[in-house]
Amino acid sequence: MNAKFEVQAYNEEQRHKYPLGTVLWCMSGKPYHGKVYWSPTPHSIEQHPAEGGLMFNSMPMTRGLSWGNIGKNYFLSREECLAAWGDKPRITDDYRPVEDQERPHPVELGKRVILRDDSINILTITANYAPVPIKARSWRNDKEAERIMGNGNLLTLDEIRDQIWEKQDKAIIEVRVESPLSGAIYQVGNYTEDYWHEHAKTRGYA
Repeated sequence: MNAKFEVQAYNEEQRHKYPLGTVLWCMSGKPYHGKVYWSPTPHSIEQHPAEGGLMFNSMPMTRGLSWGNIGKNYFLSREECLAAWGDKPRITDDYRPVEDQERPHPVELGKRVILRDDSINILTITANYAPVPIKARSWRNDKEAERIMGNGNLLTLDEIRDQIWEKQDKAIIEVRVESPLSGAIYQVGNYTEDYWHEHAKTRGYA
């Protein structure tokens, strides 16, 4: 097993109790306009397609779940999850830093325009962890964008998602947009919703 996954040993006892495909529930918060809306969210234990280890919630197991949290923060049913949450409020104040609260709502994020890779601004797209050739997308040519930015080949995040999902239904898509001074990483398909999430911001090339 890859060293990245050694912390999360998958021994025979765990395989018996939690076989691949086991769905675990946890309370997940979705921020929106200064509030966080909490709801039970299902995730499954799966085999990592590239690295031979395990992943949970589309991330390596070392970063998402420890076996000891099952029955504490993660549960085998939605009902158990809600029962453990108890009387705690389902809507809370946003706990994130102000600069993070300013990120657009995920539904609006899908309208963000992405310029095609032009060697200075680097664009990387993957679907289910495999690279997607930039040329494989049907890029629109926007004359106004070309006049202002020198690059008129563009798509919105939603258009990228829709084109890929036509061939790979519900694939996990990651879009990395990088420039010398800043960048962002967007993901869709690794949550139950069909809209994008801004996974991270970068300072220059990641």
